[in-house]
Amino acid sequence: MTPVTGKMGRMSVPDIHEERLETLRKQALERLRVRRAYRCPRCGHRSFQKDCSRCGEACVAASRPPS
Repeated sequence: MTPVTGKMGRMSVPDIHEERLETLRKQALERLRVRRAYRCPRCGHRSFQKDCSRCGEACVAASRPPS
């Protein structure tokens, strides 16, 4: 394989590939950590909990976060 020269010095193609995979893995973990908003289909209450605190019904994912 041909070494690639860049701002980080000489890197081989597998090293660049591994670094890209690590970056993608970190981005995926960040997306998973984002708090998910839920909405109760029965009473319409919005929260960050899967179960409604008002009526106890199971909530569905909301299209936008609670205000």
